[in-house]
Amino acid sequence: MEQIEAKPLPLTSKVAVDREDYQTLVTAAQKYVVQEKQEGKLKKLLKEAKKTIADLKAKIESLVAELTAVKEELAQYKSIRSQLRTADLEQENDRLRKRIRTYEDVISRNNLWGLFSKHKEKMVDKIDAR
Repeated sequence: MEQIEAKPLPLTSKVAVDREDYQTLVTAAQKYVVQEKQEGKLKKLLKEAKKTIADLKAKIESLVAELTAVKEELAQYKSIRSQLRTADLEQENDRLRKRIRTYEDVISRNNLWGLFSKHKEKMVDKIDAR
């Protein structure tokens, strides 16, 4: 376009250009209009995309906060659950120990340890270990 030469017409404010140069100018102007429209559409799409990105970032932050809260709640639940399970096991262990003592008392009262002679030493060692 810089190479197009406009020739002034005498006695007017108008200029003349060669037909070929005129066609070049028309084509360039049409391309410019098309590009302007496309640029406007792209700017609008970019604006919408930025808004969508901002919305998604906000949703992600919200979900991360929810996930953190759920993880904390789960950790508390696991802690309480393990404590309850430990308490249950301790109760069952005490109950079983009492039952074993009762059985051992019955065996001792009835002088039946001879029947358990092979296992008596092991059982006595286990009892002493408690």
